[in-house]
Amino acid sequence: MIAAALSSLRRVYAGTLGELRLLPGRVVDATAFWPAPPPGTSRLWRTSPAVVPETRPQRDRHGRGWSLADSAALSLGFVHRDLLGVEPRKGREGYTALRDAVLERGVRVLDATPVRVDVDRYVHKLPRGVVAQPYRATLSTGSLVAEAALSAIGQSRHLGGGLLRPFDVPTDVVDEWMGGHSWSL
Repeated sequence: MIAAALSSLRRVYAGTLGELRLLPGRVVDATAFWPAPPPGTSRLWRTSPAVVPETRPQRDRHGRGWSLADSAALSLGFVHRDLLGVEPRKGREGYTALRDAVLERGVRVLDATPVRVDVDRYVHKLPRGVVAQPYRATLSTGSLVAEAALSAIGQSRHLGGGLLRPFDVPTDVVDEWMGGHSWSL
């Protein structure tokens, strides 16, 4: 659909700086973008370069604060909401339902760490009252993201951030590490 829409555009920009035209390009299958993981490894994902949450921090039903891991799971939910069968709703209940649907698909946020970056490079607009809090994350995407698919998460995906880059780890290490953790965010 994107290719068809782009082919109908002749000029993208025309102004005082001149004119910008689109030229035919190569179409890349985003479901088979990355090479398959080597035998004996499990595919994890690292965000690159940084992710910016799409919502302000929430509180769960028990008053517990929303973590960056919660934000990462929610961001995956926003990107893949059509696969989850959850009608996205705003507010605590809606965001919690979407995050929980992501976790039910086996997604695990293994690490989410704040970073100091020039936020203007990763955010084009934020809802009123939302403070940009860039972070990097390592995730296991369970059955939600195919192991070769191209995907990006977070507010920053609109400007080229939040790319999920493959990070392949020996399967026995991943199994041991994930088996010893509690996964309630």
